Amino acid sequence: MTSPSLATLKRFVAKRADDVRSLDAVLRESADRFNHRQRELLSHALRHPAQLYTIAEHQARQGVVYQTARTDLLGLVESGTFTKSESGKKLVFRPVSELSPRLRKLGDGVG
Repeated sequence: MTSPSLATLKRFVAKRADDVRSLDAVLRESADRFNHRQRELLSHALRHPAQLYTIAEHQARQGVVYQTARTDLLGLVESGTFTKSESGKKLVFRPVSELSPRLRKLGDGVG
């Protein structure tokens, strides 16, 4: 027999996994709004909501030039899915706190 807190945790994990899978489907269908690199970044951000992203890191991870990485990240800021701030002389990007509902709205064509 499982304890009530373990059962609650299992339900939460299952719901979270279902949520991420359904949002991944929304991302796959949003090729007209986001390029493949942006969709990959959004998918990563759904799984790691506290992650910070920089242009240089995105550039290295995707194997693109600086301008392409910058355009990708600024495009996510324009879409309302990421925010931009400065850390010293570096731009730092992070997913918005309500990324899941924001992506659902975009998927519904409301965004």
